[in-house]
Amino acid sequence: MSLADRIEGLLLGLAAGDAAGWPAARHRAARMPEWTRRLTRELDTFAEQNATTTLPVPIALNQPPEPLRLGPSDDAEWAAFAAEAVLRAGDDSLLGDLS
Repeated sequence: MSLADRIEGLLLGLAAGDAAGWPAARHRAARMPEWTRRLTRELDTFAEQNATTTLPVPIALNQPPEPLRLGPSDDAEWAAFAAEAVLRAGDDSLLGDLS
């Protein structure tokens, strides 16, 4: 496997994991109607007050689920920007020993 393949896999894995993560799901939920976010907050409060270990996830109920679909986040974008900046700089010493 080439270094380029490994770096591509790294960036794709970071982007997929970031998109599927809890913070990104909460950010996407901001595009849902207010009442769905209120319900999620109420469920959060209930879980905390009752020492429930399973936390509620953002919900759509009878709303279109498109806003909750996985998508890019700023963390993945900044990782791509940083990788591009390193490549444009042309200084391979910045990559360290990745072999």
